[in-house]
Amino acid sequence: MTALLLSILFSTILVIFFKLFVRFNIHNLQAIVINYITAAITGMIVMPFSIQKAFESHWCIHTLILGIVFISIFLVMALTTQKAGMAVTSVAGKMSMVIPVMVGVIYFKEKLNFWQWIGLVIAILAVLAISYRKDKIKPSIWVILLPLVLFLGSGLIDSYLNIAQKLLIQEEEFVSFTSLIFLFAFISGFFVLFSQVIRTKKLPSLRSILAGVLLGIFNWGSLYFLLRALRFAEFPSAIIFAFNNIGIVITSSIIGILLFGENYRWVNYIGLVLSVLAIILLNGRI
Repeated sequence: MTALLLSILFSTILVIFFKLFVRFNIHNLQAIVINYITAAITGMIVMPFSIQKAFESHWCIHTLILGIVFISIFLVMALTTQKAGMAVTSVAGKMSMVIPVMVGVIYFKEKLNFWQWIGLVIAILAVLAISYRKDKIKPSIWVILLPLVLFLGSGLIDSYLNIAQKLLIQEEEFVSFTSLIFLFAFISGFFVLFSQVIRTKKLPSLRSILAGVLLGIFNWGSLYFLLRALRFAEFPSAIIFAFNNIGIVITSSIIGILLFGENYRWVNYIGLVLSVLAIILLNGRI
């Protein structure tokens, strides 16, 4: 449970950073690319490992795939925000927890009791309620296509990570596995950033680089502790993903109200109440 709480904490800090990016005029792509190389280096420093051995491992190809998907989904997320609005982006990203939950139940035959199933349904309703914003969106193919890609991509990442920690890697390989994912994400993102620099003739700013370094440290921690939670928690992975998602939603929403003065509607507060109820039910011990 400690690993899960740390994953929620680190992920919430990431949300706060992204909120601050707008306030301090941080270039998203520049910070994200720097974040990935920082996350890779963080793993190498915190728990040194043989890079050569990691590249020769049977799971190296999977970190390459995940790295490319990581940066691709980020770009889709940015485009979805521009074309469909923040509210749609938020719902699509958070609702993706449905995919790893179903993978856990169907593929790994995880057993959930009656109250946990009710908790999952309430958790989905809570995410929808908390994420609700009255945005005015012009009907467009992008409003349907981009959120769908974001939903499927985010769900694919979580499902892939769940399968990897169960079938591909050992406990002692957590650090090298996560570090290689971030390294390949950096390499993929670097080409995108490089093409942008060539096109605009603007080098990354110092503030974006520093923001990326801070982001990368916590990004590595969020993924590392999520993998540990999936491996060692007493709950099925379906419950872990629901706990993790709801935990991030609750903490980031409360921080948004207290620190950023975000205005919530009555439906959003109902969502927070439903989130607490969902956590109680997901615990499965009432």
